[in-house]
Amino acid sequence: MSLVSITYLVGQTPDSSRVKITHEIDVNFLFSYYQQDGNHSAVTGGMGSEKLEDLASILVVNVPLDSSRTLTVSGGLTYYSSASNDNIDFRVSSASKKEFRGDLDLTLSKYNAATGTTRKYQFGASLDVDYLSTSLGYGWTKLWPSPNRQLSFNGKFYFDSWVWLIYPEELRGTERAQVPTNKRLTYNLSIDYSWTINKRLQAAIIAEPTYQHGLLSTPFHRVFLADSLGTFLETLPQDRFKLPLALRLHYFAGDFIVMRFYYRFFVDSWGIKAHTVNLEVPFKFGPTFTVFPFYRYHTQSAANYFAPFQTHRFGERYYTSDFDLSDLHSHRYGLGVRFTPLKGIARFKWSKRKLTEFKGFELRYANYQREDGLDAWNISVNTSFVIR
Repeated sequence: MSLVSITYLVGQTPDSSRVKITHEIDVNFLFSYYQQDGNHSAVTGGMGSEKLEDLASILVVNVPLDSSRTLTVSGGLTYYSSASNDNIDFRVSSASKKEFRGDLDLTLSKYNAATGTTRKYQFGASLDVDYLSTSLGYGWTKLWPSPNRQLSFNGKFYFDSWVWLIYPEELRGTERAQVPTNKRLTYNLSIDYSWTINKRLQAAIIAEPTYQHGLLSTPFHRVFLADSLGTFLETLPQDRFKLPLALRLHYFAGDFIVMRFYYRFFVDSWGIKAHTVNLEVPFKFGPTFTVFPFYRYHTQSAANYFAPFQTHRFGERYYTSDFDLSDLHSHRYGLGVRFTPLKGIARFKWSKRKLTEFKGFELRYANYQREDGLDAWNISVNTSFVIR
């Protein structure tokens, strides 16, 4: 759950598939605070504190290199405090374990005005205390102005590696503290086709097949069996195929109301089937101020390999008591405000040739509730600037 903040923030970054012919540098600074608590930590076998705090900051800079090429640089730093991670060892050193995570992403976009296509080349890297991830990506987008349609293909390859494997303290040096590899490969493909149905309705169909291979379990997640045979490591298959299919609809009910509907169906090779529905209704109060309540409902079946605390039987091939893979229902709801004056909020001239304009900001608050007792809340701020 510590990735919720970053995932949400990255989702708010500007779309670089349509390159603007401008010399302006767009800058977005995003900050998020996330907090959760629950009593089903996978670190302690499905029972125990899930208290976590996560502070994430991301800086996204779009730099036009010329009339057709744009370089997007995104860098982030996350600080998180996890009570469950502190329970990897019995000698608890503090109320919660504190760690940092940093990431950097580079995207070069090239727009061809003659064909209406954009190509994107991506590189990314992320480093946690014990985990390193690198990624390479390529994207292609085709825009048909009349009628307004857009088709996008984005492929991304992730190479993840544990810098060192951390096992539960009581298993270190024993034959139970073994995993087949310390690496994981992920292949992700995203296909997005959007079009304008009429003056009021826009739609998009999205498919994101993903294949993973390697270490898909977490080495410091414990499992306690019903047979009271001590501690075992979480063990999961080395292969997983995921297929999310989504429909997005935007309905313009009037000059000041837009209804945004999103539905996603998810199925994977581990036996999970899930449905997610999201509704957001922005209300515009004039051209500069917007208020938007939102709600999301999620339900899923359990993975074939999940069982709660002290429920697994000895001899099973795979074990996990991670409630993220359980049969669950969750609700997420909140409120956001956006303030973007036509002439910006403020201007700062820091040299004879450079002017920075504070364009606006967006503030969101969300509350998350899961039926197994996990409660969380998140507040995030997105500020946008232009450097001329």
